[in-house]
Amino acid sequence: MQKPDDSNDPHPLYHPMKPDEPDFKPTLPQEPRDMKHGKYEAENVAAVNTTQYTTIPNQTPKQNWFVRLSRRTKIIAGVILLIVIFVAAFVPAYLTTHNNNDASTTTGSSNTTTKPPPDRPNVTAAGLPINNATYRITVGNGRNGCNQFLSVAGCSAGGTVDMYSGDDNSGRQEWLFTLVEGKTNIYNIVVGGRSGCSTFLSSSPCPSNVVTLFGGDDQSGRQQWFANPIGNTTNHFNLMTVTGRAGCNQFLSTADCTNSSNLVDMFDVDDGSGRQRWVLTRIF
Repeated sequence: MQKPDDSNDPHPLYHPMKPDEPDFKPTLPQEPRDMKHGKYEAENVAAVNTTQYTTIPNQTPKQNWFVRLSRRTKIIAGVILLIVIFVAAFVPAYLTTHNNNDASTTTGSSNTTTKPPPDRPNVTAAGLPINNATYRITVGNGRNGCNQFLSVAGCSAGGTVDMYSGDDNSGRQEWLFTLVEGKTNIYNIVVGGRSGCSTFLSSSPCPSNVVTLFGGDDQSGRQQWFANPIGNTTNHFNLMTVTGRAGCNQFLSTADCTNSSNLVDMFDVDDGSGRQRWVLTRIF
C-alpha cells in the first residue's frame, strides 16, 4: 500500500530536527559590571552594534606629602629642626666666647707672657735705640733664677721701680724711648700702664741712689738717660744719667739675687756682673 503523501499537509505531525542547523538562542542584553576601583559607563558603538565600557578614574584628591606623614614622624622632625636651629644660633657664639676666655686666662695666669718682637729693626744703623720706639728692658746678666724685667708698680703703690718676672701685658714692663730735643743719644724713658700717674724713669738727687718715677722732665738731667752701646754685644746698653748727679752714682743697676732682692738703684760703675747692662728688645 502506498504511503500517503503528506508533503501538502499544512499541519504535519512532526518535523524532524535538521542536524546541520544550530539551535536558536536569543541575544540577552548585557548589564554593566561594578568594579572595585571605578565605575563603567555604557557607550553604544554603531559600527559593531555591541555595548562597550569606559573606565572613569577614581576622583579621590591627592594629599600633600606632609599630611600623609604620621604624627610621630612629624614630632621627630620638629625636634630635629629645633636642635639644628639651636646649634646654628648658639654654638658659634659660645665657641668665640670660650676661645676669648681661654686667651684671657692664659695671659692673666702667667707672669712671663711676652709679646713677639716686631718684624722691624731693633736699633738704628748706628746701634742706638730708635726714637719713639717701645722696648722691653731686661737685665743683661748676674740674676740667673731671679726676676729679669725692669718694671714699675701700679698707681696705688706709688712710683716704685723694681724687677719683675715677665711682661704681664699691663704696660708696666714696656718703656718708650724719646730723644731729648737738641741732644744725641739721650732719651726720656717713659713707662706705660700708669695713666694719670708719674711715668718718667728718674733718679733721685744726690746722695740718694733711689730710682723712681717722676711726672715729667724737669730739665735737671735726672730724667734724661744716655744709652751707651756695649762693645761686642747685641742690643746691650749701659743706661746712665749725664747731668744732675755730679759726683754720685750714674749707672742704672739692679741688686744680685741675695734674699731674692728686686731692688733697682744707681751704681757707680759697670762692674762686669751684667747687672748694669740692659738688653733692649723692641715691642712697637
